[in-house]
Amino acid sequence: MEKFKVLGFGHVGLSVRDVEKSYNFYKNMLGFQVVWEHFNENGKRTLLFIGNGSCVIEFLDAKQDRWTGSMDLSTIYLFL
Repeated sequence: MEKFKVLGFGHVGLSVRDVEKSYNFYKNMLGFQVVWEHFNENGKRTLLFIGNGSCVIEFLDAKQDRWTGSMDLSTIYLFL
């Protein structure tokens, strides 16, 4: 098997129980800022990208995030 080198990550996605609570921790403790966000039809933030200049983290609302079993081959999925 041929070895390959990982040059970096575009971002890391985390499915979290509380997007706002997670964001507040990263904002207040680590200085992250909003890069992009999505709100549902009720005005609740369900998807949030935050960054600190060197890395980006994506928070998905765990209650909304349901994996269907299909994968986009341009994306690597890591389930922990």
